[in-house]
Amino acid sequence: MPPRLVERPAIHLVGVRHVFTPATMAEIPALWGRFVPRLDEIEDQTCDVTYGVCQEAVNGPGTFAYTAAVEVDAPGEVPDGMVGFTIPAGTWAVFTHEGHISKISETFDAISKTGLSAAALERAANVDLEVYDDRFDPATGMGAVDIYVSVRPPAPA
Repeated sequence: MPPRLVERPAIHLVGVRHVFTPATMAEIPALWGRFVPRLDEIEDQTCDVTYGVCQEAVNGPGTFAYTAAVEVDAPGEVPDGMVGFTIPAGTWAVFTHEGHISKISETFDAISKTGLSAAALERAANVDLEVYDDRFDPATGMGAVDIYVSVRPPAPA
C-alpha cells in the first residue's frame, strides 16, 4: 500500500534515549521498560500517544539513537536521565505496520527497499517516528503502528 503524505508541525518530545547498532537493537524493548514507568515524571504531556524516534548515524555509520518519548507542550524541564528535543516541521510519508511489534523491523526494511522508491519519494532527514496510539496494545505487542518517514515534498506537477 502506498504511503499517505502529511505535513506535520514541529513537535517537542521528552523521553529516554540510547544509541544502538543492528547487533544491539534487540534491547529496544528494555528501553521502553525503563521509560514507561517514568511517564508520570514528564510534565505538560499533550496526549496519550507515545513515540519511538529513530535517528540514524548519530555515532557514525551503523549506529542509531532510539528514543521512547511523549509529546509535550514546549521544551522545558526534563527529568534526570531523559532528553528533550524538537522534531522540525516537515513532510512525512506515513506507512502502517500491522501485527506483532517484534516484526516492525521487517516493515522498516520494506520501506527502505521498496516503499519510498515505489512512491517516488526521497528521504529528507535521518529521522523516523513510530507513533503508538490507541490502535496498539502494549500488553500483547499487537496492533497498528504508524511509521512516519521524513521526505522531501514532491515536486509540483
